[in-house]
Amino acid sequence: MSQPKRHHWWPEFQSRYWADASGRLHATRSDGTSFRPTPENIGVEGELYTRFGPDGSKDVAIETWFAREIESPFASFFDAFISLNEIRRTPFRADPVKRRVVETLGYVANDYRESKSITTTERKMVADYVAALVVRNPVYLARILKFHVENDQVPDKNTGRSITLENMLHLFRIYQ
Repeated sequence: MSQPKRHHWWPEFQSRYWADASGRLHATRSDGTSFRPTPENIGVEGELYTRFGPDGSKDVAIETWFAREIESPFASFFDAFISLNEIRRTPFRADPVKRRVVETLGYVANDYRESKSITTTERKMVADYVAALVVRNPVYLARILKFHVENDQVPDKNTGRSITLENMLHLFRIYQ
């Protein structure tokens, strides 16, 4: 396996579900401008989870771990989960006032709920995946780093990155 250089904080496999027939997405920047990337070119940042050693060596174990232990199991589960197989419908009677509000907003309010059962193992995959989405994005990582900088825990850039990534993994374990 080659060493990853571009780290997807928004998993590439997930973006493909929103791609159009040409394989492109419609994305909007925070300034309101838009662009049309492919799934491999959105939610990606160079060496986002790379640790750098004192000798300049690179450790990409976190990115490899995200890909192998979080994304791959979830991706295979997700493909099966989003199929329309095994959906159960049960009667549902909404509060009439709340139903009118929802319908006024343009939503369809059905007289049934749809659900699908998942195993304990699948629930764990979902929990791991969602916890990873929370902690692995650049904004979250910047907040962690800022906290450590403000508390005088960052003597240099590489140490700051290492502390941030360790804290990210610690928070991942809490959230999962």
